[in-house]
Amino acid sequence: MNVVIESLLEQLFAGPGVVRAVCAFFLGVGGGSAVQYHYGSQLKIALDRSMTQPFVAIIYGFIAFGLVSLAIVYTYTQLAQLNTGIGVVANILGIGGIVALVISLGTLTGGGFAVLGIGLSETLELTDPWVSLGFITGVAAIGWVVLPALIAAAVWGIPAAVGIGGSVRVWIHGPNR
Repeated sequence: MNVVIESLLEQLFAGPGVVRAVCAFFLGVGGGSAVQYHYGSQLKIALDRSMTQPFVAIIYGFIAFGLVSLAIVYTYTQLAQLNTGIGVVANILGIGGIVALVISLGTLTGGGFAVLGIGLSETLELTDPWVSLGFITGVAAIGWVVLPALIAAAVWGIPAAVGIGGSVRVWIHGPNR
């Protein structure tokens, strides 16, 4: 089972940069669209929180990525211990864990891009924040084409961390800090 998961991840990260970029773009736009649709009116507040201390927001954004990843990996490992010896169950758990991780991190990343998209829309005086979401996600996804996978993940994750970091800081410490 672990061999299947490792093989999938190795193939994705070792695959062509264009495939990684397209996956990153659609993951970011998908997650950002969901966040923008549901929380559109609150994204300006998130932008203000992130832009008051953008370098601190990066740290808190990566804390959010770490907490979500830890929760999903912990849940996956607990469920994997329930393995009944049936290969189908193990495969379903493995695929379910990957899907949960991808959806959760995609939503976090897309949410960060949506927050920054609101800022870009205000800066350029655009009336449609959806265009800004696509632009920011596209620019961040270009890194997957031209950079090694680990550096590309950082280039893709840092803007998203800035976008969500301000709200995570307030969630951890409360509104007065």
